[in-house]
Amino acid sequence: MNTNAMPINEAANVFIVSHADRLPRAELIVQAVDVIADTHEVSRRTAEIAVLQAFSEYEAGKCDAYIDASLTTAYGLFIRDVKTGTMRVFTVHELVELARNGTIKSVPVPSRTEFFATSNLATA
Repeated sequence: MNTNAMPINEAANVFIVSHADRLPRAELIVQAVDVIADTHEVSRRTAEIAVLQAFSEYEAGKCDAYIDASLTTAYGLFIRDVKTGTMRVFTVHELVELARNGTIKSVPVPSRTEFFATSNLATA
């Protein structure tokens, strides 16, 4: 499928869905960013955002929960569990700590991978 003619977000979605079962997560993200940046002639930053949004949407298909955007702020992420009807909130501090100690996996933006691998996260 020619993704050049598609809007960037749609092209990122097509790439993720087409390759997710064949590539490890990190490699999938990096390759998708490269392809989208090249085919759409956009900056890596623009491609990264489109790819990470597409990856997030793809992963959402594995879950019966969603982020409640009406309650979420820059520092608090509200998640509604559709199955149980419960709501949880995570602060940015909690999420960063969970990612740092390896309790949860996160998808670092490829251009910032080295940044997140260092202690610079505390000063970001």
